Amino acid sequence: MVFLMACFEILPDRTREFEQSIAWLVSPGSSSSEQGRDRGLYRKWGGDGAGFLYMAALVNLEEVKRHLESEPFRTLMGAINVLGTLTYLKVATQEDIEQMGISEVLD
Repeated sequence: MVFLMACFEILPDRTREFEQSIAWLVSPGSSSSEQGRDRGLYRKWGGDGAGFLYMAALVNLEEVKRHLESEPFRTLMGAINVLGTLTYLKVATQEDIEQMGISEVLD
């Protein structure tokens, strides 16, 4: 299993607009499954509260490629582009996730 991770900041005055624009994709703090893909959008607490982590658990790199080309993911990236800034986009292994100390997100 591999994980697609995107960290991004949304302008504080645009956070509500962002959440509304991607509500159909996945609600913050929840996860959904589409064609065997588990994904979730998590809001960073503290600071200005405009930081987010998007994670998708995928079977292999071919699934990652398909997910990157999917309309829901492109919609998410478009909203980030207009309303904020992408901090990083990374493909990670289970070991990477454990080293980052965020494996509890996957439980």
